[in-house]
Amino acid sequence: MTEDTEETIRTARVNQIHQAVGQFVVEFSRMVHTMESDLYFSVGGNQHLFFAITAELSADPLARAWHSVMSESPDLTDEDRKVLSNIHAEVVDLIQLRNDWPHGTWFVGYGESDGDWSQALLHRFKNSSKGLTTPSKLNSTPTAAYISDVASHVKFLTQAVMDFGANVHLLRDKVTTTHPTDRIKISKIEGRRQFQMSSNSVDWKSSKMPLRSTSPG
Repeated sequence: MTEDTEETIRTARVNQIHQAVGQFVVEFSRMVHTMESDLYFSVGGNQHLFFAITAELSADPLARAWHSVMSESPDLTDEDRKVLSNIHAEVVDLIQLRNDWPHGTWFVGYGESDGDWSQALLHRFKNSSKGLTTPSKLNSTPTAAYISDVASHVKFLTQAVMDFGANVHLLRDKVTTTHPTDRIKISKIEGRRQFQMSSNSVDWKSSKMPLRSTSPG
């Protein structure tokens, strides 16, 4: 492999990782915006004034507020509430990941890689009662494909948040008898939550957090 060819491959790999990280940021922002919109429609009143309350809220308190407001619906069944809790738990996990990724230090396209720079190296440290630690669930060598798959899962979860909130509003207004559990199902596979959604209770689409990247070769 010539030096020029090697640099071309390296630049392409680096750009793929950068693009994937940007994709995640965009999809995460849409998820947060969807929870915020649900709160507006649930509370009602002057939405411009409500913006003043939520404008500087970070994702975590906004997610907790969304969970609490949705929980207040008297129309939800016990099974609906289990779905709500699982959606919220997945959102919390993604918030933690969102915190770890931008606050970590990324090394992209560095070092010798035998012509394969498909993995980034991510350093993220925290102080704890046991001293300096790293997040146990954090993928320290993410690939562009892994990051992009996480972003796609966030996009899927955003739709689940939107559908759940819309269903709550329709139940409140007596427009439907359909419940969130008729459209959203959640199961556990290999310790990961699998989300399934359907608009007609027949055709189901699914998504779950991708497995961590593994070293190439």
